[in-house]
Amino acid sequence: KGDQWIVKLIDPFEFEGKTIESIDLNGLFDLTGRDLCQIDDQMMARGYTGQTMELTKQYALLTVAKICKQPWEFADNMKSRDVIRIKNIVSGFFYARG
Repeated sequence: KGDQWIVKLIDPFEFEGKTIESIDLNGLFDLTGRDLCQIDDQMMARGYTGQTMELTKQYALLTVAKICKQPWEFADNMKSRDVIRIKNIVSGFFYARG
């Protein structure tokens, strides 16, 4: 945990009248099995039926919403290059050793 898990966005986005300039991913460490199942449910509600959904951009955006305690749509307007950066960090977190 720490400041290295706070991602400064290249392109801030708007959500509910606020400019989002960074995403605090420290909440990844606190996710529970229940949280992951809720994210899975959202993925399926959005039509995803494939394997390894935790490797998708959509899963990363839903994870961001969950750990930021925001509605599921929170990161829908995040710009593309930030989405890819966040996706790589989130999926890397789930598969990192140690």
